[in-house]
Amino acid sequence: MFNKFLKTMFFIAITGLILGCATQKPLTKFTPSDITPMVQKGSFVPKVDNFLVIFDASGSMAEKYNDNDKFNIAREIVSRMNETIPDIKLIGGLRAFGGSISFKKQTRMTYGMTQYSKKGLSDAFHKVKKAYGASPMSLAIDNAGKDLKSVNGKIALIIVSDGIQMDNSAVDSSEALKKEFGDRLCIYTILVGDDPGGKTLMELIAAVSRCGIYVTADQIYSNKDMADFVEKVFLEKDLLDSDGDGVTDDMDKCPETPKGYKVDSDGCALDTDGDDVIDEMDLCPTTPEGTMVDRVGCQALEGLKFDTGKSEIKSMNSPILDNVVDFMKRNPDLNYSVEGHTDNRGDETYNRMLSDDRAKAVVEYLVKEGIDENRLSSTGYGFSKPIAPNTTSEGRAKNRRTDFTRMP
Repeated sequence: MFNKFLKTMFFIAITGLILGCATQKPLTKFTPSDITPMVQKGSFVPKVDNFLVIFDASGSMAEKYNDNDKFNIAREIVSRMNETIPDIKLIGGLRAFGGSISFKKQTRMTYGMTQYSKKGLSDAFHKVKKAYGASPMSLAIDNAGKDLKSVNGKIALIIVSDGIQMDNSAVDSSEALKKEFGDRLCIYTILVGDDPGGKTLMELIAAVSRCGIYVTADQIYSNKDMADFVEKVFLEKDLLDSDGDGVTDDMDKCPETPKGYKVDSDGCALDTDGDDVIDEMDLCPTTPEGTMVDRVGCQALEGLKFDTGKSEIKSMNSPILDNVVDFMKRNPDLNYSVEGHTDNRGDETYNRMLSDDRAKAVVEYLVKEGIDENRLSSTGYGFSKPIAPNTTSEGRAKNRRTDFTRMP
C-alpha cells in the first residue's frame, strides 16, 4: 500500500514538473560581469573567508511568479551568483530545505563545507531538482550552525527563499546563530516573489546580523546588479593607509603625514590651539585663539619695545616683526589691525598720538617687508586699555605694547 502511494506521488511530481516546464517563460540570457580584475589590481580584497547558501526547495517555491516557477528563478539567481563570484580563495557550502517527504531529510547539505569552486557548487546544486514538501527554514539555519563550526574567519550566510509558510522561529534561529558567531557572521537574504509576509520575514532575518542586507531576486537579476550584490557580500575596498596614521587613504586629506604624528579624523596633523603650527612643532601648544604666532607656535609680538616717548622701530624689534611678516605671508587670507598702547605717564592726548604713531610705524615696517597695506590698519588707544597696573615699572612696561587684532 505504501509503495503504491509513493508511486502515485512520484507520478504526480513528474507530471507537474513536465507541465510546469512546458509553460515556463524563457529566462534572460546571462553573461556574468568579470570582477576578478578588480581584485587582481588591488582595488578590492576578500571580505569573507566562507559562505553558505541556504536554498528553499519547499512546496511554495513551485508556485508561479512572473510566469516562472519561483524554484527556477531561485536556481537561476544562485547560478548567476556562482558565475559572478571572483577568483578568490573561499570555503563554500550549499544547504537545501524542503524537497522531501521524509522528516529526516527536510534539510540536507549538498555541498561543502569545502574549498569552493564554481564547478563544484554548480554540480552540487543540480542535485536539488524540484520543489515540494514543508518549509523548515529554522531547521536549516539551526543546522547551518553545525556546518560552520569547523570554519575559521568571516562568514556570509546567504538565504534564498520566498519566505512563505514560515513563522518567526527562523528569526529566532538566526539570532542564535549570530550570537554564536558574533561579528564573524553576516546574513544576506534574497526574496523570490513578492509575498508581503515573506518580505517581512526575510527583512527581519537580514537585520539580525546588522551587517547583511535584504534584496529581492528582481533587484539582482541583471549582470550589473548581480555584480554589485556579489561585491557587497564577498568583497570590500582595499583600505590602504599609506602614511600609517590610522586614517585610510580614501578618507585621508593629508596622505603624507610624517610617521608618528598625532592626527585628527581627516588624517591631518593635530593643531590643538588652532594657530596653524602642528602640535609636533609647537613650542607653545596652548596659545590663546587668534594670537599671532611665529614658526614654533609662540606669540609673535612678545617682547616688542619702544623707547620712552619714541615711535621708531628699534633694531631689536626686527626679529619679532619678521615673525609677523612670515606669519602673514603663510596666511594670505588673514587681515589685522595694529593697535598701539602706552602706560599712563603723561598727557592723555599726547599718549594717544604716541600710540597711534607706534602702530603706524609697525604697519610701515610690515608693508616695506612685502605685506599688502590693504591687509592692515592702525589705531592708537593711548593708556585707555591697560593690561597690567601702572603702579609699577613692570606693569607700565607691559602696557607699552603693540597688539594685533584679526579683522573680518
